[in-house]
Amino acid sequence: VCWVAIARAHLFLGRVGDAARCAQNAQMYFGRKLPTEESTRKHEEGRKKHATTGGKQSKNGTSRREHSNHLFRSHRQSELRMEASCIENICSSKCATLDTEFVARSMVTRLLYFCGGGTTSLDAMNADDGSEECNDFSYSFDSVWNSFGLKETLQRLIENRNETPSELRFIFPTGEKKKKNRKRHDLGLPSILDDTTCAKLQHHFAGGCLFDRTGCVDFDRIFSTGDRDKKCHGGAPLYLELGSGSGDWACLQAQLNPSGQYVTVELRADRVFQTFAKGMLRDMPLTNLCCVGSECGSFLRQRIRTGTVDAIFVNHPEPPTQTHGVNEADQSDEPAHMLNNKMVISSAKCLKPDGRGRLIIVTDNLLYAQHICRSVSKLLSQVDLVGVAPREVHDLKRIESFGHGSLNLYEGNPSISVDHYVVKGGPSNGTSYFDRLWRTGAGKHADMKRRYIIALRTKGGKSREAGGSNGTPKKRKKRSEEKQRRRNERRLKRKLES
Repeated sequence: VCWVAIARAHLFLGRVGDAARCAQNAQMYFGRKLPTEESTRKHEEGRKKHATTGGKQSKNGTSRREHSNHLFRSHRQSELRMEASCIENICSSKCATLDTEFVARSMVTRLLYFCGGGTTSLDAMNADDGSEECNDFSYSFDSVWNSFGLKETLQRLIENRNETPSELRFIFPTGEKKKKNRKRHDLGLPSILDDTTCAKLQHHFAGGCLFDRTGCVDFDRIFSTGDRDKKCHGGAPLYLELGSGSGDWACLQAQLNPSGQYVTVELRADRVFQTFAKGMLRDMPLTNLCCVGSECGSFLRQRIRTGTVDAIFVNHPEPPTQTHGVNEADQSDEPAHMLNNKMVISSAKCLKPDGRGRLIIVTDNLLYAQHICRSVSKLLSQVDLVGVAPREVHDLKRIESFGHGSLNLYEGNPSISVDHYVVKGGPSNGTSYFDRLWRTGAGKHADMKRRYIIALRTKGGKSREAGGSNGTPKKRKKRSEEKQRRRNERRLKRKLES
C-alpha cells in the first residue's frame, strides 16, 4: 500500500523515475504468496491456547471467517497490483509528466476537503443540525495545502519558471537567498493558509470564489475552470456519489458521460486522493470530476444548494448490522449507518424538484435493501420523494413493494434507466472496488451476481419513460390510414399465396 501511494505522489511531483521504481517495488511484494487458508487455520489454532471469553465469535466455527478473510486479502492485493501496473504504464507513456499549472489549478478547483464528521455515533449525528454558519473556507484548503501536495505543486510550478509569476508573487512575498554563489527565489510558503490567501488562490486559479455567502459550493464555477478544452460546463447535469470509496465508479461515469458533472463524497482522506489521482493520471484527465472529502450528511446540509442536484447515487453502502430490520416487528433503535432517515431527508432537499431529481441506491444485500425500503416508505409523507414506477425502469424486475405500493424494490443490473452508464461489451467483473469484492463471494449476506436497486424521484412533473441506450423516451409511431391499408394488403397477399 505504501509503495503504491508513494509512486502516485511521485507522479504528481513529476518524478517519473522514482514513481516507476516504487511501482516496481510494489510488484515485488505482490509476487510473494499470500498465506493459505490452511496456514491461517493453524495459526488460529495456536492462538486458541491463549483465547479469552467474549468478543465476536462465530457459532459455526471460524472456517467461514477464514475463507472470507482470505478472499478479502486476495482481492485487496489484486486491486493494488492493478493500480501499480497502471502507474508503470503511465510512467512509460507520453503523459507521464503532467502540466504543473494544470495540476495546481485542478487541486484548487477539483479537490475539496472539509473537516467534521467521521463518527458513527447517532448522538453526534443528531447533534449536527447544520444550523452553524459555514463561512470559514481556510480549513478546506489547509488539508489540500499540507496533506494533498498543493504546497509542493506550487513550489514546483515556480521553480520550473525563470521568474516567479507576478500573480503568485503578489500572493506569496518572495525573497532571495544565496546558495553556492547562485541566487534562487525563495517563496517562504506558509504552513497554514489564512482566509485572505485562500481567496487570492481561488481568484488566481478559478477567477473567483468557489463558495457563496452561505458556504455552499459553486459547482458551475468549479467545472468551468481548469478545462484544457476551454469548454464551460455551466448548467450541465450535476451528479453526486455518496460514500464513493476509491472512485472507480465515478471515474467511469465521468468518462462515459462527459457532459455531466460528477462529485464524489468520501470521508477517508486516502480514498479521496486516490479518486483524484485516478481522474488525473490518464491520457485525458477528467475535468468533469470533483473530489470532496467530507461526512456525507454535513456536506449535503451545508455545502449543496437546495434543488440543484440531478441525481444522488449510493453504491454498495455498508449495512449497519447483518440482520437489523429484517422484519417489520423489529422496533429496536436503528444502528448508525450512512443511509439513515436524516440522510434521506437531506438528499431530498438537494434534488431538483418536479420529478427531475433522483436518488438511486444499489446494493448486493437483500436484507439491507428491504430495511432501507421499510425506513424510506415511512418517510415518503414527510419528504418530496416518490418511488420510481416500473414503466420508467423497464429493464429491471420488481421483486417487492413497500408502503402500499409507493416504493418498489427492483432486481437487475444498473443501466441507463437509473442513470448508470455502462460500457457496451465491457468487463462483467464489476465497476467498483466493493462490487468486484462481493463477486468473489467474500460477503456472507452479499450476493455475488444479483444487484438490488432502490429508485426514487422528486414528486411532480412527468415521469421519465424508459427509452433506448441514450435514455431518451421511445416515440410511438402512428401509421397513417394509407400506410395501414397497404400493410393490410401485403398481409392478405402473403396469406393467399401460402
